[in-house]
Amino acid sequence: MYLKLSEVTAVDIELTNKCNAACPACNRQFYDPKSLNNFEYSLQHIKDIVPKELLRPDVEFFFGGTVDDAMMNSQVIEICDYLLSGGSDIVLETNTGANTAATFTALGELSNKHDHRLLVRFSVDGTEKSNHLYRVNVKWKTVMRNMTAYAKTGGKCSWQYLVFDHNYNDIEEAYEISKRLKIPFELRQGTRDTRPYLSLITEKDKETKKIEKTEVVVEHSKKFEHDHIKERQKIKKEKEYNPRNINCYMIHKKQIFIDSTGKLWPCCYYASENVVPGANQFYKDLQKKYGRDWNNVFKHSVEEIINHEYYKDVLYKTFVDEKYSHMFNNMCQLECGDGGYRSETKRVKLEDK
Repeated sequence: MYLKLSEVTAVDIELTNKCNAACPACNRQFYDPKSLNNFEYSLQHIKDIVPKELLRPDVEFFFGGTVDDAMMNSQVIEICDYLLSGGSDIVLETNTGANTAATFTALGELSNKHDHRLLVRFSVDGTEKSNHLYRVNVKWKTVMRNMTAYAKTGGKCSWQYLVFDHNYNDIEEAYEISKRLKIPFELRQGTRDTRPYLSLITEKDKETKKIEKTEVVVEHSKKFEHDHIKERQKIKKEKEYNPRNINCYMIHKKQIFIDSTGKLWPCCYYASENVVPGANQFYKDLQKKYGRDWNNVFKHSVEEIINHEYYKDVLYKTFVDEKYSHMFNNMCQLECGDGGYRSETKRVKLEDK
């Protein structure tokens, strides 16, 4: 049971390792700072590593990643145009606080040019007084400028609002802004964790001109909490091999994830856990068995990688055969076990909140 190139339905690519924000729940905090903000996929990279067989109408490209904001890529317009011209769809998520109004205008025009097969999802979690408390370093004026520029083109877009305690009371105000801009608005549940996070806010006092730093606790709102998020805490403590009905992104949903280092993984969960220092012996064992570059798209073609022994045979066996328990990644049960419902993010219209 494995994935064939002709069966791929979605390709998730981290277009860069750059980001303008410092969100407290982001995996960037686990990275060596020297490994960040120094790479982006060029248009030529994309042409070289993405097989022509994937440029077809039934394949969706997703630019969201785990450590990046796609709008930090200097060739984002050219890359999107290339993939859309090949027939594929694109969903691009952004905190909306990077790049220029002109670039967002060009992106909107690109969506129109390609029959709205490009959807830009604005990840804006609050209003002027609250968005920056989680989207640290993201400037509200820039967000509004960029969102307005895109919306004026009529390009396909949506506003996703991640619900926290600190921004719950701002939902109505944000919704009014979205209606004014004619941007479809949806609330999104947080699925990363139940623990609170600590944001470090740096601001200049308007009177004294001094730089002030404030620590703000941000926590997902229990008024809009994922039904099974607390169960994740129990699974994290499991020590024994115990996979339950794994609904794998690669095997069952026919999707692949390419991170900003060129590694091809079954999903973003694999990619993100790979960087947590000392957290998972699994990746060290994988590299010891197959080598450092076995899943590197700069060293091997996408087709070669998905036909590698691990993805073609071993991955599925770790879900169903105890003989392969030593190669089972616990993230599979944590995020995609029990039918995968823990990895499903609920999005609802404001009227249903």
